[in-house]
Amino acid sequence: MRLPSFPIYLAALFVVAFAQDRGKNANSCQKGYWGANCQNACGFCALDREIQGPYDRECDSSSGTCRIACQDGWTGLNCDNPICDTDCNGGKCVYPGVCGNCPNPSLVAPGCQSLRLRGLLGALVSLVVLTSCLALCTCVSSLYQKRKSKEEIDSM
Repeated sequence: MRLPSFPIYLAALFVVAFAQDRGKNANSCQKGYWGANCQNACGFCALDREIQGPYDRECDSSSGTCRIACQDGWTGLNCDNPICDTDCNGGKCVYPGVCGNCPNPSLVAPGCQSLRLRGLLGALVSLVVLTSCLALCTCVSSLYQKRKSKEEIDSM
């Protein structure tokens, strides 16, 4: 019995592997993935808890569209666009209610808020606390001094 030549054997292996790969792309992605070679993750699709577990994400394996709807806080055909309740001040909404990629270094997440404003507010609060503490210490000290001087007068 004669064995097939090496180039024919290699060509046959290539054809079989290519056919298996094409079959994989024809809507047979693992749950939670979609697209060519199943490299895209599904968005934040709403879950049918009677069919799926609580953490499974399932979408159409060829287009990535969600079958039911989006989870709360997400929008878009593939449920991959987060919704922010506040304006991100030039930043980008990166997760529901969280802004990121703020355009100015003085703006910080979660809402691209001004560091200067937050710093001034913190300084004002600390000034009020410090002033209150000094006033309280002064009052207590003066009461102590009055009692001490009254005790000295009484003891004479």
